[in-house]
Amino acid sequence: MVDVDIQGYFDNINQAKLMKLVRKWLGAGVMEEGNVRRSDLGTPQGGVISPISHQQ
Repeated sequence: MVDVDIQGYFDNINQAKLMKLVRKWLGAGVMEEGNVRRSDLGTPQGGVISPISHQQ
């Protein structure tokens, strides 16, 4: 068992590193019928990151 105190964790996230990871995630594409399809627009419908694209 691990006991961790995450108080203040989100206050200290490196935004530059986070944005790099988000861009990689968005650029990964989706698998359709055995082929990877990439897009510069939107996020995959139902993807775990898709709600982020709708927040402004």
